[in-house]
Amino acid sequence: MRWHKLFNVIYTWFIILLAFYILYTAFEKFDFDYTREFLIILALLVIAEWFAIKLPGGLISGGFAAVFFVFVTYGMAEASYLIALSVLISQGIANRGSPIRIILFNAAQYVLAVFTAAYLYEYAGGMHFKNMSMENFIPLALFVLSYYASNHFFVNLYKLPDNNYPLLRAADTLKWDAYTYLFAVPTGVLMFLIYQQVGIIGAALVFLQLIFVQYILRMYINMELINRELRVLYRISSKLSEPELHKLIGFTFKEIKNICGYDVGILYVWDERKRYFKPVFIKSSIQSELFRDPVYIGQGFAGIAAKKQHVVKVDDIKKRNAALDDNLTKIRKLRSVISIPLFSASGVVGVILLGSAKPKAFSKGHVRILSIIGRQLGLVIASASVHKRLDWFIDENL
Repeated sequence: MRWHKLFNVIYTWFIILLAFYILYTAFEKFDFDYTREFLIILALLVIAEWFAIKLPGGLISGGFAAVFFVFVTYGMAEASYLIALSVLISQGIANRGSPIRIILFNAAQYVLAVFTAAYLYEYAGGMHFKNMSMENFIPLALFVLSYYASNHFFVNLYKLPDNNYPLLRAADTLKWDAYTYLFAVPTGVLMFLIYQQVGIIGAALVFLQLIFVQYILRMYINMELINRELRVLYRISSKLSEPELHKLIGFTFKEIKNICGYDVGILYVWDERKRYFKPVFIKSSIQSELFRDPVYIGQGFAGIAAKKQHVVKVDDIKKRNAALDDNLTKIRKLRSVISIPLFSASGVVGVILLGSAKPKAFSKGHVRILSIIGRQLGLVIASASVHKRLDWFIDENL
């Protein structure tokens, strides 16, 4: 995947430098006479970014209402600068754990989205002196649609083909962001109308109501994701009575793949006679023979999870010095690992180990649902009298 990393770096800095150029050329058009109003709008955008819904496909925020208002009231230059500054402040000062390069990219792609939308607005015959007239409806609609499309295009191209959470599809992010636009666009129009009569304070009060809509949408999205996880658990639970354990294990790892896109998945089962954990199932896009060695208690990521009897999660192997004797550290392609112990009444009977080529591939949400799956599978393995009913096999094709 070196080509993808190279493309990612080149693409990121191309967008950043292009945005800097746009801001540089637009600076002379920035109207400093409205600085007080711009500071209020900037504060609104920062608040919207702070309360944004974070998804693998990007952030969902109602900030477009303010961007729309600024564009139709002041112009493209002001909208570009304010959205860029709001991202730098909200994600830079109150950092979400992203490196500076990512923060700059997030700000830059908003600038390009505004520039693209403004260009199409003017190309369609948009008139700034008749912003809310009916004859300006089509250019304004084109501005909204092109901003929405450009924003998602730049972000999805950056993340392609990354998806650490397969339960959440790209179409979901598009759909849920479209919901915010259904509220953001009317709010932006209302802000413009209130501003003409009352001033910037009235427009700001209208915008703040959109934060409540974001909160409701956040609850809806969280409930939807929880429901999808519960459906995965239900499908696994419905298969627990499967008499052929290798089919149950294969099905379980297939469903786990729907939760987190791992590159290596291994099931270790405790061999009481030999006193080590033996790999009985391997699903790997990397050479499977590298993971056939048994694991002793306290050895490597799987052994540490068994010894401590709790989940072990490593966000980036390259930044961790512990457990360097584990086979996974020999594979340069793997960056993040999670080990889930499987419990029974007698203790730990096995370990599920997942590895991904991407850093920070496993979240706290993954830990929660994988722990539940681990408890279910542990009870099945224990009750099946593993030495009698579970064939000792290694099959990377299931």
